[in-house]
Amino acid sequence: MNPYIQVDASSPIQLPKKIVICGCPYSGKTSLIRRFLCNSFVEEYSKTNSIDVIPSSIFFGEVIIHYNIWDFPNWEINKDIVNRYMSKTDAAVVVFDNSIESYQYCLKWIDVLHQVYPETRIFAIQNKNDLIKNYDNKWIIQCINELKLKEVPYYQVSSKSGYNVKNCFNEILKKLFDISTTTPLIDPLETQEVPEKKYYCKNWFCSYQQL
Repeated sequence: MNPYIQVDASSPIQLPKKIVICGCPYSGKTSLIRRFLCNSFVEEYSKTNSIDVIPSSIFFGEVIIHYNIWDFPNWEINKDIVNRYMSKTDAAVVVFDNSIESYQYCLKWIDVLHQVYPETRIFAIQNKNDLIKNYDNKWIIQCINELKLKEVPYYQVSSKSGYNVKNCFNEILKKLFDISTTTPLIDPLETQEVPEKKYYCKNWFCSYQQL
C-alpha cells in the first residue's frame, strides 16, 4: 500500500529528515518500526531484502515535523554500502539485541558510519528487552559505557511488548529536530481532529492491523 499525505495548508511544514534503521540481522529492526508507526507486532519473521522507505510525521504543538524512515536490509556492513545508501542521512539508528555478537555487529556499523559520514547523528537501540533476563547483564553495562565514550545515545526497548519504543523515538526525533521540551510528540493517527484538519501518514505496515 502506497503512503499518502494530506496536510492542512495553513500548517507550518519542515522538510523531511532521513532516518535510517540499520544494524544486526534478526535484531527486530522492521518489527521496531512497525511497533512505532502502527503499535502492532507480528510474530512471523519476514526477512527484509531491499530498502523500504516509509514517509511519516508527528505533531509538535502546531508544527508538523516530517521524516522518512529507511528500513535497511540485512546486507553485510562495509564502506561501499554506507557510502552508496547512507548519504544525506540525518540519523542512523543502529539496532542490536541481547547477544554479544549482535552488539559487536552494532559497533561495526557505528565505526564505519563514523569513518564515512562523521557528521551523521547515531543512536543505538537494544531491542528484545522482554528477553533480557535470559542474558548476562555484565556485558550490557560494558556496552553502555562504550557507547557513551563514542557519544552514541543508548536506548533499551522491546518491539514485542512495546516497552519504551514510543519514548525512545520521541527522544530521537526531539534531538533530531532540536526540540527542547518535555511535551510528548503526538502521532497524527491518534488525534481526534476533523479529517480536513488532520495530517495522515499511512504506510504498508498498517495493512497488518485495523486502524
